[in-house]
Amino acid sequence: MNSGSAIGLLLGGVLGLGLVFLFVGSIVWAFQDAEARGKSGCLVAILVALLSWPLGLVAWLIFRPDGPKKRENVRIALIPCQCGKRIPVEERMAGTRVTCPSCGTEVVVPELSRLRLILAEEGRLGHMA
Repeated sequence: MNSGSAIGLLLGGVLGLGLVFLFVGSIVWAFQDAEARGKSGCLVAILVALLSWPLGLVAWLIFRPDGPKKRENVRIALIPCQCGKRIPVEERMAGTRVTCPSCGTEVVVPELSRLRLILAEEGRLGHMA
């Protein structure tokens, strides 16, 4: 065996192994992507694998449904209750009433400006700890 054919064989083996990893990786990715979008991961993985492999992957990328909406960074403030517990509330709850899970007392959530002051104070305390 000459050195040219050995290099060709080695290069072919590396290229073939790379394609196998790409094939398996795309099937695993399609499975996980489908599951995250609330679809059958097994069905999508099978379709990606059997539908002329790269075309199946492209078809999934084109026709896959929108994923679940990602929640934006929600800031949570802890407001005090008369029982001594602190109730977690989001900014969007400003000016509403919430029920304390510990004692059942109805607590008024401060208006947005006051709630943001509470969040800012908690942020400063969190950086100091």
